[in-house]
Amino acid sequence: MFKTYGENGGGKKRYYLHSEEEAEEHNLRLGTGLKPGEFTPWEDIPPGTDMMFYEGLHGMVVHDKVNMAQYVDLGVGVVPIVNLEWIQKIQRDNKERVTRPR
Repeated sequence: MFKTYGENGGGKKRYYLHSEEEAEEHNLRLGTGLKPGEFTPWEDIPPGTDMMFYEGLHGMVVHDKVNMAQYVDLGVGVVPIVNLEWIQKIQRDNKERVTRPR
């Protein structure tokens, strides 16, 4: 998508539904019954746009088989001070697991 958009301003997009609220918003817009954890169907990017804003993981990935950064004019990355995976694990554990008294 990055390459195609850079070449002709077109391409396809879709959204990952993180929550019930996001699912409800897109279900109303699309007339679908999607749930959190699912992707919306692919849709054409509307013609006449002149900037793509990508928000998500791995947008600037570069390794031996993939180089997304070559298609981007400006990339901004945010790295948390504390390991984000640990933060998410702690939140999940506190929410979903029963703590035992000591």
